[in-house]
Amino acid sequence: MHEGNSSKMMATQKMTRDSTAQSSVVSQLRNQIRSVETAGRVDGQARVSSGSAVIDRLLPGGHQGGYQRGTLVQWLTGGGQAADYLSLLAAKQAAVDGGAIVVFDPQHQFYPPAAAAIGINLDNLIVLKSSSSKSSPGCSFENEELDSDLLWSIDQALRCPAVAAVWGSLGRIGERWFRRFQLSAESSGCLGLFVQPIAQIRQPSWADVQWLVSNAETGGRRSEGIHSAFHTPHSALQKTRLQLTRCRGTQTGKSVNLWINNITGNVQSARRDHERLAKTGLGDCQPNSSANLPKRTSSANPRAMVS
Repeated sequence: MHEGNSSKMMATQKMTRDSTAQSSVVSQLRNQIRSVETAGRVDGQARVSSGSAVIDRLLPGGHQGGYQRGTLVQWLTGGGQAADYLSLLAAKQAAVDGGAIVVFDPQHQFYPPAAAAIGINLDNLIVLKSSSSKSSPGCSFENEELDSDLLWSIDQALRCPAVAAVWGSLGRIGERWFRRFQLSAESSGCLGLFVQPIAQIRQPSWADVQWLVSNAETGGRRSEGIHSAFHTPHSALQKTRLQLTRCRGTQTGKSVNLWINNITGNVQSARRDHERLAKTGLGDCQPNSSANLPKRTSSANPRAMVS
C-alpha cells in the first residue's frame, strides 16, 4: 500500500515537473517571438499617454500605461466626433517632447483652429491633402480608397524620425500598405493613429492597438446627474463607449464609458461611481483647454453612430 502511494506521488511530481518545463519553454518562445517582432523599434520602452487616465489604465502598464512608440493605433467607428477627438488627443501627447504632427486629410475637412484649441502647436503641424479622389458621388467613406500619392506621403511621414505622430481618417486600405505603414512607424518610432469605418473590423490589421468606438445611449436620472456635475446642457455632452478589441501585452475586451464635453474638451469616466473615483483621482481624465472638438463639418460625415 505504501509502495503504491509512493509510485503515485512520484508520477504526480514528474507530471508537475514536465508541466513546469513545458510552460517555461512556451514562455521563452513567446519572448523570443516578441523580441523579433519589436527588433526594429528605436525604443522598446517609451510609451505615449492617451491623454486620458481612464484610457491609459486599459493599456499595458496600468496607471503608467500608454501607447508604444513605433506602433499603429486603429480607431474603428460608425461616425461622430469621439474617435477623431480621442485619437487626436493621443497625437498631441506624442508631440509633447517635440516632433511634428502630420495630419492626412483626404476629404479636406480638418479644422486647424480646433486642434490648436486642445493645445496642439500649429507651427509643428503638417497637413497632407489629396489632389484627387477615387470616391464617387454617393459613395460612403468606408468604400473610399486613398490615392497612391497620398498613401506614399503617409508612409514617408511615418518613416521620418522628426515626426512624432501621423493622424487622419482612412477608408479602405490594402493589407500591403497597412503592413508597410507598420514597418515604417517601427523604424522611426513614430506613432500612427488611424480613424477608420467600423466595417474595417473584418479586414486584416497591422495595428498594435485597436479600439471600437460607439455611442453609449443613456437617459433618465443617471444622465441628468452627470450633466448637473458638469454644469452643461445635454447637447454639450457626448457619451461614448470605448472597447479594446486588440492590444499586445494586455487583455482585450475591456471597455469604458466616457463623457466628452464638446465645449471644454474634458473627458471623464461615465461610471456610476465616477464622483467617488474622482475624489481619489482615479476617475478623471486630463482636462483640456476650453474649445470645440477638432471635428469634421456636419455634412462631411454621413455615417450613423453605432449604438
